[in-house]
Amino acid sequence: MTVKIPIGRAAGLTLLTLLALFLCNLSPSYSAPTKFDEETQVELKDKSKFKISSGWSWDESAQKIKSPENDLNLYLVERPATSDLEEMSRIAWKSVVPNFDFKVLQKATPPAQDGWELLSQITYDVPAKENRTVFTIVRTYKGRAYIMLLDSANGALDKRASQFQIIVDTWRPEGMQREDLSQHKAKKFGKEDEADFDRFIADAMEKLNVPGAAVAIVQKDKVVYRKGFGVKTLGNADKVSPETMFMIGSTTKPLTTLMLAKLVEMDKLKWSTPVKTVLPEFELADKTITPKVLMKHTACACTGMPRRDMEEVFGSKINSIEDTLRQLHTMKPTSGFGETFQYSNQLVAVGGLAGANAYDKGIDLFNKYENAMSDLVFQPLRMTSTRVRPREPDLERLASPHARGYDGKLVPFSQKIDDAIYTIAPAGSIWSTVGDMSNYVLMELHNGKNADGQQIFSEEQIMRRRKPGVKVDEDTKYGLGLFIENDNGAEIIHHGGNTLGFTSDMIFLPKNEIGMVVLTNAGGVNGFRNALKQKLLEVFLAAHPRATDLVRFSAKHYKDTNTKQQERVSLKAADLSWIRDYVGKYENKDLGPAQVVEEHDGHFKFTTPRWSSEIGSAKDANGDKLIALTSAPWWLGELRVQKTPTRKLILDDAQVKYEFNDLSPPLHPN
Repeated sequence: MTVKIPIGRAAGLTLLTLLALFLCNLSPSYSAPTKFDEETQVELKDKSKFKISSGWSWDESAQKIKSPENDLNLYLVERPATSDLEEMSRIAWKSVVPNFDFKVLQKATPPAQDGWELLSQITYDVPAKENRTVFTIVRTYKGRAYIMLLDSANGALDKRASQFQIIVDTWRPEGMQREDLSQHKAKKFGKEDEADFDRFIADAMEKLNVPGAAVAIVQKDKVVYRKGFGVKTLGNADKVSPETMFMIGSTTKPLTTLMLAKLVEMDKLKWSTPVKTVLPEFELADKTITPKVLMKHTACACTGMPRRDMEEVFGSKINSIEDTLRQLHTMKPTSGFGETFQYSNQLVAVGGLAGANAYDKGIDLFNKYENAMSDLVFQPLRMTSTRVRPREPDLERLASPHARGYDGKLVPFSQKIDDAIYTIAPAGSIWSTVGDMSNYVLMELHNGKNADGQQIFSEEQIMRRRKPGVKVDEDTKYGLGLFIENDNGAEIIHHGGNTLGFTSDMIFLPKNEIGMVVLTNAGGVNGFRNALKQKLLEVFLAAHPRATDLVRFSAKHYKDTNTKQQERVSLKAADLSWIRDYVGKYENKDLGPAQVVEEHDGHFKFTTPRWSSEIGSAKDANGDKLIALTSAPWWLGELRVQKTPTRKLILDDAQVKYEFNDLSPPLHPN
């Protein structure tokens, strides 16, 4: 199993692992600098090797790697290992940037793996206005430290994350060996394994503060484990059962591409059909690209369309499927087709809506998508408790969303906030149960057959969705709404899901005939689902045990992240008084209106038409004050402020900067 190293604009954000292109076995010694026109393997003087993607450059004399736009810089430093990780990092930085003086923001040390003896990441505190990430990855092997120093614009890291991750995955010393699960056969699941899973899930939920979860495991042609744990809503005694319905987030995507596969089988469309021919409303900002987008491109994460979800989250300008289609009129790719993995919820939504339009049963696009999913996916798979959007009779079975607040604990919040996802429904809005999702996994394991052995989906189209496409990292590629991963020799096909209040996972191993579904009512608990994935490999394939260590690491990481944020964010009225100068109404052309409102007790709120959050006062590395959102699910969100020449609130979201312009005069002008 590959544990991805958590990085991001603030401690606690995690790197979504992503992709590159094609491998060429070249290993000469390079003079500085060399720019590559295909993915290439580079050998260093110490015989360690790494892979670098097309368009990237390598300066051997400086041991420096640059992204195509020159806004991501990565240094490779190899030196004797010591026990002081921070000092090793500082010395390495000083060797390449003599005036380096950033302070440590957070250190994370996940369980070592893949042959490494130690793995750690040190994130540095960078002024928010620089919109930049600086961190160190330290890994040790046989007394040597292999240190990666990254200094990147946040937009570059967001766009090039997969290609960066390939370098991380492939820089390895000569002779290092990884665990090999390729010849391991899946054991038969028994009573002892059931008890082991029971204990592990209960312990992980307690340590990671997960309110409720449902888990199912399938082997060959049946469900061998299906249980609910915890409660639907904290503060309420109503327990989770296998019949509890959870929002599954992006685990919706493989179900949407299954619907599209059925339409291809029915000859209603082809994967090569231009989207605009079946969805005339589809249009991108670049009119020359629009006709080139085919149905297969909507689900391949390979078109260069960036992730852009803030409009849906704020919900002022995007309130419907039709609004999302209009939003796309202002969007265009930020990298070339097939160049790098970029995850676009809007484009997946377009694919699902185009398919629904081709099916053409319903009164509007949302209703057409509901009917297409019901007729072509849910009913054939006997997913009787699965909905695109719940109905009135379902309400008592729904779990509630939860997220972390200022104190670090998960708390329930209004479902209306997560309902924003209905504007991109085919990408993430489905509600389901572990029983229903087990039916889907069993069908995947049997290449389109149902529990009775009937071929209800074309095997050819089932396999087409699993065809590896763009690289996500060195071991993972993306198909059509499915991740295809080589986990130390074990082929795993999967897709997780996250909304603000739910976390899910769906995985299956075709060659080993096992699979698992994990549904939780907690946002951002990827550590829980990752640990369960590892536990599955340990129980069935005798993988090296590290699931328990992953739980411990995640618990510590969540705690450390929250402690660090509480240290830099104050809720004391005396520390909040400066925010009074920013009380008023604001507007952003893409996100809509927002207000900073003063409460009667000297505290403040940030409000939008859809939601609001308590405000804390934060300071960044150079002492600039920031507005920190402290209510669940917005905790860890921050806005920069500008007082002159006009008041502004600024939200940096990787490749997009949103500026809220002042609509009212300041209460206390200079």
